[in-house]
Amino acid sequence: MSSVGDEIGRQNRTVEVRFCPADDTSQTKPYRSGTILVVSLLDRLLEAAGEQRGYVTPADASRVGVDPVELRKMAARGRLERVGHGVYRLPTFPHRPDDELMAAVLWTGKRGVVGGASALALHRLCDVNPRWVDLIVPPGYRPRKAGGERYRVVHGRLGPADVDVVDDIPVVVPAVAIRQAIATAIDPRLVEQAITEARRRGDIDVAGEEQLRDEAVRARERSASNRASA
Repeated sequence: MSSVGDEIGRQNRTVEVRFCPADDTSQTKPYRSGTILVVSLLDRLLEAAGEQRGYVTPADASRVGVDPVELRKMAARGRLERVGHGVYRLPTFPHRPDDELMAAVLWTGKRGVVGGASALALHRLCDVNPRWVDLIVPPGYRPRKAGGERYRVVHGRLGPADVDVVDDIPVVVPAVAIRQAIATAIDPRLVEQAITEARRRGDIDVAGEEQLRDEAVRARERSASNRASA
């Protein structure tokens, strides 16, 4: 396959790519060997960005056959927006609420999910206004990338039942989000609002509601005890 990197400097919006699937298993579509196709880099990236609110990463670019180096070049020419370390956005996509949460998940290399107060906000469970984005990542994973100043990274083990997808964004389910919020000493009034709303919507059952309320009470008691002994 001819190099996209070689062609981009000579062509403005499109590159000529020779697909030879017999020799290149990275191709995602079954083109006949020797077929010549004119492909727009942006069109290729749209395939990766479609389910990520317009965001792409170097790993996404590789998956659709675009050299990751081209992302930096396209950002320099204004065809992509660089929004974080290794995270780019196609400006043709309209901005949507909570876009920063998707960018945060991609910043972790898709290893993290939105949690805590940020998850409460994404689920619309209470009137919380998080100061940072809470991200839950697997134990042992240590993001070393720049650009995470507004992210609070917490390590935890999550099973498939603990994670949902809301508006294309991976996020912990409401019960887990409330439990995490309790653990981080969020305003008890917001916790109460979140529990009430989750029960009203059917996100938790009666037993789950009682358990979360008990956890909230114990957390308040510990907080009061700590203040008294300080």
